[in-house]
This record gives sequence, C-alpha cells and structure tokens, in this order.
Amino acid sequence: MMFATRMTLSEQRCLMKLEQQLVKNQGFISLPAFESDHMETLQRWQQQGHLVLNADRISEIPAELVKQRGITHGCEFSDELWVASASLRRIIAHGL
Repeated sequence: MMFATRMTLSEQRCLMKLEQQLVKNQGFISLPAFESDHMETLQRWQQQGHLVLNADRISEIPAELVKQRGITHGCEFSDELWVASASLRRIIAHGL
C-alpha cells in the first residue's frame, strides 16, 4: 500500500512532478526532466507495479508536440499512486 504521508520529501517531489507532467502532457512525460535522485524512485515504483513507462507510445502523439515538450514516454499510474498523489495535493494545500 502506498501512502503520501509515508513518502520521503524526495518521493513527494517526484510524485508531484510526475503527476504534473502526466496531466499537462495528457498521459506522457519527459523523463530527462527528472533529477537523478528521482530515477531510483521511478524505477522502484515501476518494479512495485505502481508506474508504467512506455517509450513506444510516443507514436500516438504528434511529433511536433514530442519535440516541443521533450516527451519521451507514455505514463500510467496505478490506482494507489493516483490516490497518493491526490492525498499529497490535499496535504500540501492545507499545510498538514
């Protein structure tokens, strides 16, 4: 089970950045935009089944958008990661 309150500050920052890109780019992200310490977190979430990154999905969006935003991967969250992300936004919004 994944809980926003049990995440490290680095994991929280990674999740917020990941969610922001995922929403802004309609299901896609730019992996090079993440800091090196976030890569370990992303790999762990993939291994745990919370995150799917798929470079093959790039063909689904216009090449101009890929180039303009530096998009490298399609991205999917598990339900648990979506809940953790929403919880984290609420925690941040209310200063909890």
